[in-house]
Amino acid sequence: MLRFCRRLKEKAENRFARPVIYVALGDSVTQGFREHDPSGSPIYHEDVYHAKFRRLVHAHFPGTVLSVINAGVGGDTAQGGLERLQRDVLAFDPDLVTICFGLNDSGTGREGLEIYADSLRRMGEEIKAQTNADLVYITPNMMLTAVNPKIHENQRELVGPVLERSLAGVLDLYVETMRAVARELDAALVDPYKVWREWEQEGRDINLLLANGINHPGEEGHELVARLLFEMLKAHCGCR
Repeated sequence: MLRFCRRLKEKAENRFARPVIYVALGDSVTQGFREHDPSGSPIYHEDVYHAKFRRLVHAHFPGTVLSVINAGVGGDTAQGGLERLQRDVLAFDPDLVTICFGLNDSGTGREGLEIYADSLRRMGEEIKAQTNADLVYITPNMMLTAVNPKIHENQRELVGPVLERSLAGVLDLYVETMRAVARELDAALVDPYKVWREWEQEGRDINLLLANGINHPGEEGHELVARLLFEMLKAHCGCR
């Protein structure tokens, strides 16, 4: 995040400097699609990980202005992200881009791993070739491991397929694929999935950390991603 750090400092010192732009590319977790209210209507919220990260940045660089573009689309996959890359990312000439896909991609099973890897790779290559942005891949959170009381009745039909691929380790394969692509492109990686696994090993019921009881992280999950991103930023900025 060296460029992003320099841009934040530049904007803090010179209000006439070009805007600092962060594009968060992803699926419903990035968009902010969380859970159902009693009527069964979806609730969108403003407290997703990139919004939390923005507040951390502004607290640490009080004179700067960070513009965050939410390029998350509910239900989307890495292939879909690649298809809209020009419109939703490259057109903004960003200083930082994060890519977070995997939950929906895993629905295609092991057969979809090659398309997932290729899409992640091509997005990264295009961002590196056409912008000066810092690039960070973000692994997804865990999905449910058991039927639980947080699942709304309107979403019960989703439980079987998602639970099956979760217990079969399919999402683990997608996470490993993202890690491999990040290494291949020498790109940064923030790995909340690793932390979720550690939480599970410590005895925490990760199902209770899912806002919809299936695959959308709740408050703590979004805070985790924001914190990991901010820790990476501080390491590159030499800040405490």
